[in-house]
Amino acid sequence: MSLQTLKVNGTGEKTKSTFQVREHQIVIDEPEDFGGANTGPNPMEYVLASLAGCENVMLHMIAKEQGVEMGSVDFSVEGTLNTDGLEGMGGVRPYFQNIKVQAEISTDASDEQIQSIRSELEKRCPAYTMLKAASIEIDSEWTKSK
Repeated sequence: MSLQTLKVNGTGEKTKSTFQVREHQIVIDEPEDFGGANTGPNPMEYVLASLAGCENVMLHMIAKEQGVEMGSVDFSVEGTLNTDGLEGMGGVRPYFQNIKVQAEISTDASDEQIQSIRSELEKRCPAYTMLKAASIEIDSEWTKSK
């Protein structure tokens, strides 16, 4: 078993949180219309970015394992959540109901190779599998760039 421990340290004040991750600083805040100062993305926007980032890492890692050449990937990710849940309404999930991922991949790989990579990614990507385990519907559309 190969275990890895990840660590984040930070401070929160009002809606703004500042974290140190290795030598990187992350700022999380809410937009002004949600009571924040809009000094950074909100936590759920970071979840969407984390999903895309994790899929990018896994796509390139699995493609390399399978001997498939991959170029850049352009992502568009959106998630729908019901704010009634985070405002305390019972019976309403406070997290995403669904997420839509659109990935445009620069590659000469065949459709079969891309599907093989995608299938493996959906089994191994930590962010994807964590969100699926929370019963979040994830609709992914992968296309090759023209």
